[in-house]
Amino acid sequence: MSQYILHLSDLHIDDAGQADTYRTRLESDLKQELKIEKLDYLVISGDFSNTSVESEYSVAAEMIEKIITEFRLDKSRVVIVPGNHDLNWDLADESYTPKRTPPSGIFQDKVVSLGDKGYLVRDEEKYKKRFDHFNSYLYSQILKGESYPSDYADQILFVENPEDRILFLGFNSSWNIDPYFPDRSGINPEALNRAIDRVKDKVYDGWLKIAVFHHPVSGLEMMNDVFMQILAVHNFQIVLHGHIHTPNEGYYKYDTRRGIHIIGAGCFGKPTRIQDNPTPLQYNIIQYDTEQEQITVHTRKRDDHLGAWMADSRWSDKNHPDPYYHINLGQVKKKI
Repeated sequence: MSQYILHLSDLHIDDAGQADTYRTRLESDLKQELKIEKLDYLVISGDFSNTSVESEYSVAAEMIEKIITEFRLDKSRVVIVPGNHDLNWDLADESYTPKRTPPSGIFQDKVVSLGDKGYLVRDEEKYKKRFDHFNSYLYSQILKGESYPSDYADQILFVENPEDRILFLGFNSSWNIDPYFPDRSGINPEALNRAIDRVKDKVYDGWLKIAVFHHPVSGLEMMNDVFMQILAVHNFQIVLHGHIHTPNEGYYKYDTRRGIHIIGAGCFGKPTRIQDNPTPLQYNIIQYDTEQEQITVHTRKRDDHLGAWMADSRWSDKNHPDPYYHINLGQVKKKI
């Protein structure tokens, strides 16, 4: 039996017209081209908006709601994590106060030097409000009754299904980013600790464990990947990410027995103002054969923002590329 996981990333929604175009093209591709009438899970790995404002989030939320309804998804099977475009820079700015000299004993990562003009010093409680718009206008609108925590240690999302024996674990890799430190991606250590306290329970033995976050763990824009060691020790087999606007396939090797497959989704949408960007739009549909314990990642692309989705052939033989690649989970389990 196959289960279908729709993996989108980097929606960058601007307005309602754009959102409707994205939704209708996606629904047409899944139903008409791929013959998929029902999805089992929806994963969106960040950057729903461009500037983290209500107008962008409201149309993004409406688009996602319609996709959920169209493909008969239960919201308990939806995985949402924020990206670096999902923190509001105005709210981040409001957390910094100009000072002639920094207070004694304050950590350097909480201070911005302005040279001869002094310093900007961060107020921690105000700083945590950077994701308030993400929570109010998107997260809590889609996942009714839930709120995205302001405490970084609590910014973990568990989506688990005992019947399918699948666990998704979502992290906020943008928790330490702001306008002054835009490249400070990573996984919060306390959030990781709390997650591991839960997943170490024997009830998850033998489950397919998938971690989700926005930033990559390989390549030029990779974040510190030391946390991957902990995920590997607890037998996570897959991580899903976005951010780099191009599909990515890789493998994190921990030792001869354990490792994690890396699946990156490209850019599902682009801001209206840069629609002439030549990089194709992209998304992944992940097919999980539960009997064969095999994952097939089907990659789709759209060369024009008004055009149709099509196969994105880029894997295997460079002279005869395929629009998909396989991951054999059974082999990983046998090694363990």
